[in-house]
Amino acid sequence: MLHKCVGWSSVVAVALLLVPLVVLAQGSRRGDRGEIQVTNDWDNTVRVTLWKERGGQMSRRTWTIPQGQSEVLASENGRSLLVGGSDKIKVGEDWGRVDIRHVGQLQGSLWNVRVRDVWRATHQRRGRAGLPPDQPGTVLPPDRR
Repeated sequence: MLHKCVGWSSVVAVALLLVPLVVLAQGSRRGDRGEIQVTNDWDNTVRVTLWKERGGQMSRRTWTIPQGQSEVLASENGRSLLVGGSDKIKVGEDWGRVDIRHVGQLQGSLWNVRVRDVWRATHQRRGRAGLPPDQPGTVLPPDRR
């Protein structure tokens, strides 16, 4: 009987130690959530879409951001969207998606993302620093022209 009580008390003790660790681990993952501001430092107007970590589009909305402008992205009803570092951002149709944490900086509760950083991340991931300028329809960043 004593061994049975010691066995159960050991299980309870381990559970009591593990529960706070699991809560802390989940809390740190949620701690990287915030609104997102995109700055278009590209040489023309861009279209931005946001995607959930698991692949679905975060909003049906597509944001068009003129050159030199910044915008805090909001949903269809005007509320600022909360994104996490593992959510994805996509610029244009040809660039691909990239984790927000790889291209943005979380300052307080605001992710700041520059379009040029998205371009670099999506093109480096493809194993190339940029596309050759002689390909039709190719846009190079202004500093590479």
